[in-house]
Amino acid sequence: MSLLGNTKDKVNETEKSGIYQIQCENCEKCYIGQTRRNIGIRFKEHIRNIKNQETNKSPIAEHVLEENHNIQTIQLLKQVNNYQELNIREAIEMSKNKNNLLNWDLNPLQNNLLKLLT
Repeated sequence: MSLLGNTKDKVNETEKSGIYQIQCENCEKCYIGQTRRNIGIRFKEHIRNIKNQETNKSPIAEHVLEENHNIQTIQLLKQVNNYQELNIREAIEMSKNKNNLLNWDLNPLQNNLLKLLT
């Protein structure tokens, strides 16, 4: 038994990078994304798109503003650092939510799932 416990500082989830999900609070729609930066910064960019009413820059902003819906949180689905794995993991998460995606670009879903099968 250690008297010191765990001396490592825990890293806040929003300071990690990888595959993330932003869930609409008013419906089943969600956005699946990837980033090599920390997801907290990426979430702030999505919020800024909403505040600036930049519906042409973000499917999240488009959904929130057109449907009068809300988002509050971002969730890290999978911490990934390898670029190749990032694309594949994003495609897997998108396929799990394919009927409820807000994403405009579905190429990661189509292209990377094909790579997995070949």
